[in-house]
Amino acid sequence: MATETDKGRSKTPPKVKNMRFRDGGYYFRAMVNGQEVARATGTADPKEAARLGAIWIAEFRDEVLSGTAKPKLHTLIDDYLATKKSKETMLCHFTPIKNNIADKDLKDISEAEVINAMDTRKCSPNTRAVMVNYWLAFANWCQKKDYGIAPTIQRLKKVKTREYYLTIDEVKALFRAVDPDADYPGKTDRSDRARQDRLDLMVLLFSTGARFSEISHATFSQWDQRNAKFYLVRKKGGTNLDYPCSPLMTSIFIRRFNDSHRNKSEDWIFPSGKHNSSHRWIHEACDRAGIKKPGPVTLHTLRHSFAKLMLDLVDIASTQQLLGHRHISTTMEYIHLRESEVNKKASDYMAGLNLLK
Repeated sequence: MATETDKGRSKTPPKVKNMRFRDGGYYFRAMVNGQEVARATGTADPKEAARLGAIWIAEFRDEVLSGTAKPKLHTLIDDYLATKKSKETMLCHFTPIKNNIADKDLKDISEAEVINAMDTRKCSPNTRAVMVNYWLAFANWCQKKDYGIAPTIQRLKKVKTREYYLTIDEVKALFRAVDPDADYPGKTDRSDRARQDRLDLMVLLFSTGARFSEISHATFSQWDQRNAKFYLVRKKGGTNLDYPCSPLMTSIFIRRFNDSHRNKSEDWIFPSGKHNSSHRWIHEACDRAGIKKPGPVTLHTLRHSFAKLMLDLVDIASTQQLLGHRHISTTMEYIHLRESEVNKKASDYMAGLNLLK
């Protein structure tokens, strides 16, 4: 006689070779001729699932023998990125897809799977738009190479945002807020080292106008001590630059180089932060420095601040070269940083003409 517990207990689905039961259906996964085949059967019937599994194995073996088997998603993404100069920058946009979609044929991937994979990355609307653009470019590449048709998703429009910058006084205040030599609550040798890393990083970012990835991935081989130059390698396909080192930059490189060899660490200038993109500490530093902006200050704000300073010192073509932009239209987006100053200068000049006298 069945008890109430037996009645309420769900039955375990029958086991089927090469199948796993999840989300109300059987999921097929098997190795065939050294390659993985993974597909959803779309059925909870064990006999139907077994039948589909046998068909897929036979089909895949025929494809391998006839030479018509096509690479799967993960291999295609790796091959696509290998063709790109800025593959390191693009990789972060494809990582959520590789982590959340099984390695399978393009024809077996749904639009919903791609969207759900992208949803796992918490990012700004503009970064999401970039992810979508990269996926569509990848899908187009796969079709041109005759690897199959990947699902397309709706292209997103970038939201036009107005960037802001730090003044020289604000930059100095931010640097003082992470000064390892200062007295601060909870001061330890470890916290001093962390502060020194952060200060060195921000000084190099502001001194060169580089992106975070361009400094965090830099090595000592890019530093020419004899000629006091730093070879700045662009991560978005821009023009690389031999950047003259200021005395402050040189002192940072020398100190970090000596520390690196003393500790027998890697050739990275910032070995501990090479893969770390979390910058919550800069928000706390801004609070300590009393810096208030319309939005959160990030390490990229230092690049905008550098751009604003260069636009005050040199022409826009020279600023383009310093920022490593391939197209001057990208540099033109920074012009708005000077709008208020230009408007005031124009107004003051016109007011001083005394046109009615």
